[in-house]
Amino acid sequence: MMAATTKKRVTQSIGILAIGAVLTGGGMFLWQNQFDVSLFSSASSSTVQAVISIGEKSTDGVPLYTQRVSDYLQTKQSRKIEVTSRAEQGRTISSLRDQAVLGYNDLTKPITEHVYFTAITGQNTLLNGITNKESITSIATKVVKEISTFLDLTSARPGVFPEGYTVLLATLPDPLGGTGDATLCKGLIPNYGTEYTKSAVNEINEAILELSNIYPQSIKIVGLAQHFEGHGLDTSDTWFTDCTSLNQKGLEEVAKEFERVAKK
Repeated sequence: MMAATTKKRVTQSIGILAIGAVLTGGGMFLWQNQFDVSLFSSASSSTVQAVISIGEKSTDGVPLYTQRVSDYLQTKQSRKIEVTSRAEQGRTISSLRDQAVLGYNDLTKPITEHVYFTAITGQNTLLNGITNKESITSIATKVVKEISTFLDLTSARPGVFPEGYTVLLATLPDPLGGTGDATLCKGLIPNYGTEYTKSAVNEINEAILELSNIYPQSIKIVGLAQHFEGHGLDTSDTWFTDCTSLNQKGLEEVAKEFERVAKK
């Protein structure tokens, strides 16, 4: 359960954008927020038009987890699903909304069916953001702000996603395995000890889970945090190569979890 102050932060961060414009390579894409996510994301089509990957990734091309979700959805229909990736290696969460707009621009128009987003984010935001104890709160608040802004943007204009969309949003797996031992990151983050690193991971994941309660029509949680327990860098069966990257087993486990949630 989140602390009352954390819940207050989350609630205050919702509905932060009234009118937004993102300049892309294809020109200006305008979103006008109607402040009613349910109008667009509660619609459910039996046909999926596209799967767009956003956030962070550790491999080139379409991430394995996105492809696995697309492959499963394709078995349920005859129409060919478009798959595109705007996820970038080493990106922080601040790029999320721009990636979503670029992903939309990649797709064949018009959008007439349901669209899926697959999103993993937080790892680089975490490692780049910890400077002191106070920074933990700002990291979690930034995660809330960027994800809620992204959801507001994707719901911004009637007709953008007339048959709705689904975001498969992953919680953040902890490479430190809950130990908070920042020495395992070999200098990537300062060794502030158990209090700072564990608190930052926990606050990010609490914020993500709370957002799924605020946007239940839009978000399905992919519980990587729980699934990766017991496989941190401090174990013999680790699914990480370092504090920012997964090994091949880790990549496969991520794909399995995304596919499992897509099948629900």
